[in-house]
Amino acid sequence: MTAAPDVAVSEGDLEYRARIDLPYSARCFGGWLRARLVEHWAGDRCWHEIDRGDFGILRRDIHPDRFLVADVVALLLTGGENLTIIAWALETNRNLDDVVAILTLLDLNAHRVTRFAWLPPATPVAPRLRLARSS
Repeated sequence: MTAAPDVAVSEGDLEYRARIDLPYSARCFGGWLRARLVEHWAGDRCWHEIDRGDFGILRRDIHPDRFLVADVVALLLTGGENLTIIAWALETNRNLDDVVAILTLLDLNAHRVTRFAWLPPATPVAPRLRLARSS
């Protein structure tokens, strides 16, 4: 019996890509990582460091409501966390059981990656101006 070929061949690793994507990967590591995760789920690029057996999962019928899956993935891509998406589902009268099922299948929290130590610190956001209060 021969082993199936590995169709998910990586051209390089996640850390190498982070170096290529500087300064964006340093400035917004969370958003950068989410974009890589969606690439992985879409089957565009296999990132072995975040693979949980879900490479190309969005190419399969993971839920009968494909539009709901697309909405949830879009919210994740824009930085939404599970709780944010659950609140969105409640506010927009989406089926909460369906949303939770999609979130459970994608399992965002299992894909967390620690910020690479060599990355420069994120550029701080400009401080807000504080107006002096008159007495």
